[in-house]
Amino acid sequence: MALSSFLLEFKELADPDLRSAFYSDLSLQKTENPSWYEQSIQQWLRIISSCTEHGYLSSDTASNSSNNPKSKDSLNTLNESYADLNYTCFETAGLESKFIIENDSPTSMQEIITELLNRNELLVYSDYINRDQISTLSLLFSWMFSSKKNSLNNSTNNKIVVLSLVKKFSERILETQKQNCVFKVTDNLMTNERFCRIFYSCLNPVKISGKADSSKRKISETDYRAIIAFLEKNGHVTVGKLSSEKDIEIIRFTDSISNKSPISLLDIKVVDLLLSEENVSKQILHLENRVSENREKVGRALEKKNKAMAISTLKYCKHIENEILPLRYKARDLVVGIITQIQNTSSDADHLAAIKSGTEALTLLQKSSGITADTVVETFEELAEVLAGNEEIQTTLQTENEILANRAGQTDSAVLEEELNAELDKIILEMKSETEYSYKPGKETSRNISKEKEIIIGNKKQQSVESKPSHKNNKLISNQSSDNESNKSAEPAEKEKVLEISY
Repeated sequence: MALSSFLLEFKELADPDLRSAFYSDLSLQKTENPSWYEQSIQQWLRIISSCTEHGYLSSDTASNSSNNPKSKDSLNTLNESYADLNYTCFETAGLESKFIIENDSPTSMQEIITELLNRNELLVYSDYINRDQISTLSLLFSWMFSSKKNSLNNSTNNKIVVLSLVKKFSERILETQKQNCVFKVTDNLMTNERFCRIFYSCLNPVKISGKADSSKRKISETDYRAIIAFLEKNGHVTVGKLSSEKDIEIIRFTDSISNKSPISLLDIKVVDLLLSEENVSKQILHLENRVSENREKVGRALEKKNKAMAISTLKYCKHIENEILPLRYKARDLVVGIITQIQNTSSDADHLAAIKSGTEALTLLQKSSGITADTVVETFEELAEVLAGNEEIQTTLQTENEILANRAGQTDSAVLEEELNAELDKIILEMKSETEYSYKPGKETSRNISKEKEIIIGNKKQQSVESKPSHKNNKLISNQSSDNESNKSAEPAEKEKVLEISY
């Protein structure tokens, strides 16, 4: 996608009216309309960051095709120069021209960049990678004395770092390294060339199509310096030289800021060993490819019936396979074996260090807590005495409670019995008084008594007739009848007795 097409994905730039306001002089709005000014600055930061992240502001190769005839219309056609694209930085030279859309160009680019620099959203590249205090004075002075007030001075080319992108890519690199690191002694060490190659995908650049060599897919030198500066400032890596003769940097990932020791001799030797293994592997791959290519030549020579050429080429293949490759295989196995031993030794050292740390921690815990064999014995003896004393106390309490309960029970029983007897006497007296009052002699009473007697005598006769047993249920009915008869006959007898007492 061309830059002009990419810019139209932002609504502020796609609509002509919005774009006209967005491209106007923002410095006038800083005091008149602060809210809109702040919103516009934030939108410009988002647009600039997005364009930089996709490589559109990298260099002249990423310039807008409508204003740069030498560049391609689309980044997808960049097959050779894409390895040099920057995804964290952009240059101020010609920046306005890259944002031209349908002859509309921003008139406040100087104001925008200056404001973002003051907010530390953007940083001057040279100041940043030199690890000095961030300063924007040089950039500001160059713009202040520019002949054109509202446009960037093309003669002054300043490289600007987008800090948010550097931070984002650095976090991706750290997460990738954490996942891939198995043996710290070797996996945490690498050269700058290897760093740029293996972490290229963490920058998530625009995918380039074409026949470009995949080995060129690596982080650019500009991005490498910006990212390494960020990682080093935050204590994530230590950087040093492999040797004074070789222009190769050693990068060692660290676990914390406190572990910022310089590159040691051990680090240098390990990196040398890793480079040797890498070089031998490259040689083996090169020889194997050469054998494969020459065997294809043998086939083509035979097709042309050129037997002499076929035999000569085949001899060369055999020489590589039998004389050269075996030695390279042995050399690689030897180097890999040494690397493996270093990794194992490092693992053993880590294991021993963990045991030592655990032992020291246990010793400190025992000292601080005062735990010894004597204190353990004394503590358990004291516990046994306390438990025995507590058991005796519980037994005594239970016994005394039972005695007290028994005493209370006897007293309560005596009191209850006296109360019951007194209440029974009271009930008997009430019953007697009620009986005397209910059955005083009188005419009406005599008639009632005579009538009651007749009823009782009639019931007696009926009960005697019904109480005769049948032949079939002789025994059962006899028992039931006798019981009923005795019960029923008892009632009139009691009544007659009461009547007689009343008279």
